[in-house]
Amino acid sequence: MIEAKSEYQNLQELYGEDQMPMKAVLDEIVKAPQLKPLTPREIQQILEKIVDFHGKAYDWKPEVDLKAMLSKVDRSGYLLRSKIRTAIEYLDQLYLYHSIGNSTVRTLEEEKYEEDSVDNTPTFEELFEES
Repeated sequence: MIEAKSEYQNLQELYGEDQMPMKAVLDEIVKAPQLKPLTPREIQQILEKIVDFHGKAYDWKPEVDLKAMLSKVDRSGYLLRSKIRTAIEYLDQLYLYHSIGNSTVRTLEEEKYEEDSVDNTPTFEELFEES
């Protein structure tokens, strides 16, 4: 990653001759042992625990279609943190709206997010309307 982002070249451009402390840190990172990627089973186990923790945190019993959640999580990128964020978003939608939508950062930026009223639950705007 350090080489892919040209960090050594950036040191030269930013610090010129005074780059030694930062270069030593980058050298140590490059020499450090690399973590092995998690297996699909390990990722699934982590996600199952997140489902459990989410249920405990909000005092509910998530009825999650694990295959559907894993499918959505798999499309969120290769970083574990992205997968975890996607899983939490999935659970939040299930908890709040009782269904899974297709909200993404891009659709939120484009203002295309729509809320479906479930069981006559008021929309966010309706909560603040004056009677």
